[in-house]
Amino acid sequence: NLPEKLIPGNFTLSYEVTYLVDGVTQSERESGTVPLIKNGANYTGTITPTIWAAPSGSTWDNMTWSERQKYKTVIKLTESNAQVDGYTHVFSPVYAADAVVSGSTATFTIDGAIIGKKLLLKNTYTAIPVPKLSVTKTVDSTEVNAGDTVEYTIRVENKGEADAENVTVTDILDSNLTFESWSLNGAESTEQPAGGVYSVGTVSAGAAVVLTIKATVKDDVDAGTEISNTA
Repeated sequence: NLPEKLIPGNFTLSYEVTYLVDGVTQSERESGTVPLIKNGANYTGTITPTIWAAPSGSTWDNMTWSERQKYKTVIKLTESNAQVDGYTHVFSPVYAADAVVSGSTATFTIDGAIIGKKLLLKNTYTAIPVPKLSVTKTVDSTEVNAGDTVEYTIRVENKGEADAENVTVTDILDSNLTFESWSLNGAESTEQPAGGVYSVGTVSAGAAVVLTIKATVKDDVDAGTEISNTA
């Protein structure tokens, strides 16, 4: 069962069924896309394998324990376009054992060969904290003359529930400006970062940092020239 609100519109779930006989993967395989059927607030997907690797006439019920160990069904499920902001997903089988999950793929190995049995698989979503950054930028004056100093203030706020690490802000000054200095939370530096990339570091959850950039309008800038700057 997959909660409807957590399924992106282009979500797909594909499957591949293979068999192991005495630990050797057989060439016979079955693959396709799991049809998702709306069931109340959820979508449900069911796989019914049709290929058969065990001896003719064998069923799960009439196999001995040792025979079930000899024949194993391997089912691989792969999600596409499953990323949902703020959530992580975990595959869990209702009818299976030895599930191995790697990223968006889950592989189930089941004792015995099955045919015509519905394989019910459950995928649960768990909320995880993620950082959510917002950036606002202001300037101390919208009208300046040649030789004046302008100061840009950039506020980076983390509105998420997890710290954002290694945060950078890219701000390339207009060609009509000459860099003077920059400061982060009041600590000033006159060294201009290469490529206009300013290192902010970690922005804690619920916190904000303030970056300021000072620059001078070049002396040869004509009156009425528009100066633009974006971070």
